[in-house]
Amino acid sequence: GVAKQRGVSEPDVAKLKDLFFAEYLTALKEEGGGDRIAAPGARALVAACRAAGLRTAVASAADSVKVDASLDAVGFVPRGDYFDAVVTADAFERLKPAPDAFLAAAKALGADPRSCVVIEDAPAGVAAARAAGMRVLGVCTTLSREQMELEKPDAVRRDTSEVTVEELMGLVDSTAVAAA
Repeated sequence: GVAKQRGVSEPDVAKLKDLFFAEYLTALKEEGGGDRIAAPGARALVAACRAAGLRTAVASAADSVKVDASLDAVGFVPRGDYFDAVVTADAFERLKPAPDAFLAAAKALGADPRSCVVIEDAPAGVAAARAAGMRVLGVCTTLSREQMELEKPDAVRRDTSEVTVEELMGLVDSTAVAAA
């Protein structure tokens, strides 16, 4: 829709991406833009994970321009206070459902993928986490509970406000980690 509105008729991917990012960044700068995309409870959960000594990362299928703008808009600033690594689509040819982004995040954290838990809201992300050998907690921010359960994550919650550090720790396969 953005391409048509802006008069782009040829499939010029670079120009379309530039238009999309311009529209997205403008929308985020509007009053309440960050509130529209913020996952309920996400900042509190990340803070709790950090307080518990856990390493945290973002592994996104979006380009760094969108990821950086989104993280800024919802208040994950400065980035290092919240995340040990931010991995974005610019670094990969294969995106989710390929496991590449999640494996790169685990490597950046110095973690065995089997000791990682992914919080995911999309089918491709659940599949990518599984392919990486990670546990998955599905949140129903883009799918209904029934749709998310069809993807077979290890657990399902309405959103991140219902997730606890203890639950995340309980999802890690301690026998696999101990054997590593």
